[in-house]
Amino acid sequence: MTEIIDRRLSLQLDSGNRFFYVRNPIDAFPVSIREGGMGLMGNLRSRKSIIVMLLSILAVCGLVYLWNVLFVTTAEYYKDEDRPLNSRGERLAAVMELDLNTLDEIAWIHGVFNDRLGYGRWVKFTGKDRAPYWEEIKSTGLLNPEKYDQLAQRLADLKGAETDMARLRELALIADGKQDVDALKYMHRIVHDLDYWVCADEGREDFWGATESFNSGEQYKNGVRQIARYIEENARN
Repeated sequence: MTEIIDRRLSLQLDSGNRFFYVRNPIDAFPVSIREGGMGLMGNLRSRKSIIVMLLSILAVCGLVYLWNVLFVTTAEYYKDEDRPLNSRGERLAAVMELDLNTLDEIAWIHGVFNDRLGYGRWVKFTGKDRAPYWEEIKSTGLLNPEKYDQLAQRLADLKGAETDMARLRELALIADGKQDVDALKYMHRIVHDLDYWVCADEGREDFWGATESFNSGEQYKNGVRQIARYIEENARN
């Protein structure tokens, strides 16, 4: 039977009243147990340090990611007060003639880009582990230039759409050939405006000014100028 009295450990050696008193309770344990216990405590402290270090790394990565999303990706779309009124106007007849399959195709392409690039997910296409993400988006067919050749034929009656599709074609070639995420971003913007502004009854969400087919006036051409300049600089390199 073991009793602890006033920080002393008394070990009953037999059924009699003989006790062995130890000034430090730890000294009562065999050397191997004491050393093992000390090693265990050291291991626990080491593991705790590793966990703290990993949590610190994760925190830093999270802050870098948030910084990229909020500040590095500077908004280039038009603010609410600057966006154009979306009246179909001369586009009305052409848009009304589009079949549902074409509209669904545009919406599908837009959805694929949203899922892969939206809310800062585009950064996955820039790191050293980017290869699987490029392979995956390529498997969707969005980097196949023929897709946009076919869409151009279906949008032939929509003024400006031929130029928009030609730019999508060039951007797809650049994205696939150089694995440049900027090409993907510009493709996303064109399809976004095409889906939410050109083919919509009323414009909604961000307006990038990225399409010729919206025909919104010179004050809204910053987006198309930027895209055209990017293609010119990268298609020939």
